[in-house]
Amino acid sequence: MVNALDVQHLNYKKGKYVILNDVNFTVPHNAICIFAGNNGAGKTSTIKNILNLIPNKYGDVFIYGASSTKTISRNGVGYLSEKENFKLNISSRHFLYEQSLCSGNTINETNALIKLYTNKFCLSETKMEMPFKLLSSGLKKVVLIINAIICGHKLIILDEPTEYLDPKTRIIFNQVMKQLHAKGKTIFISTHNLKDVDNLINWLVIIEDGHIKYCGKRNTKKEIGAFFIE
Repeated sequence: MVNALDVQHLNYKKGKYVILNDVNFTVPHNAICIFAGNNGAGKTSTIKNILNLIPNKYGDVFIYGASSTKTISRNGVGYLSEKENFKLNISSRHFLYEQSLCSGNTINETNALIKLYTNKFCLSETKMEMPFKLLSSGLKKVVLIINAIICGHKLIILDEPTEYLDPKTRIIFNQVMKQLHAKGKTIFISTHNLKDVDNLINWLVIIEDGHIKYCGKRNTKKEIGAFFIE
């Protein structure tokens, strides 16, 4: 099976500042990959380059064998950005409905998926009908996680997904990630706090100051700690 992600010699600068320096890593199909690193290590810049959201990068990225420069490579990819920049007057339900249809789900699939994941994450009907912009930061994050799940037919990319989540929702998040993995989805989670996702890891990529320090199967906590400061 072709790798879900294959990042080759990725380099990226902001002006004279080097953000990513010869970044190379792979993520196998059906992995739960934790992309770990401290703040400023280059995690979000890497993700934006994977999704071709940043111009003037150097190197190659392949999503299930398709170059990230081609729009088709992002078909079936669900994405949660690190920062929520939506100022939506529409309800969360309307937002999820429109995004799901745009991703290729049918109306019946869309309604079933919204019901399934809003129930799993304990989102009430009242919250779902509220304008998105009026939700708390934690509930906004939950809605956007659900959106990434619904749109991620093959690959789900989540940038700092547990930020703003309360302890109960973090437990639910981990349970849902395991269920998605069991269904054959590939999940790529960026985080600077391994404690939140410690029991999910089966593939690990560690980045430090724009360099990849480790890529491979999880072995021991001691090995993780050698590269990562919690």
